[in-house]
Amino acid sequence: MFTEPKPLDFPTERGGGNVSCYRRTPWGTHIEFITRPSPMPYAQHTALRRWKP
Repeated sequence: MFTEPKPLDFPTERGGGNVSCYRRTPWGTHIEFITRPSPMPYAQHTALRRWKP
């Protein structure tokens, strides 16, 4: 890991426990890990979703 877990910054992604961090794989690819146990705030205002689990 080359960053500590940090709260998601965008207003539409904020919530308790919603964090991300980055890691570099042994072959050099950067990967972002995201955890979002809290619902995204935009979900309260529309039925549209950014992705489906």
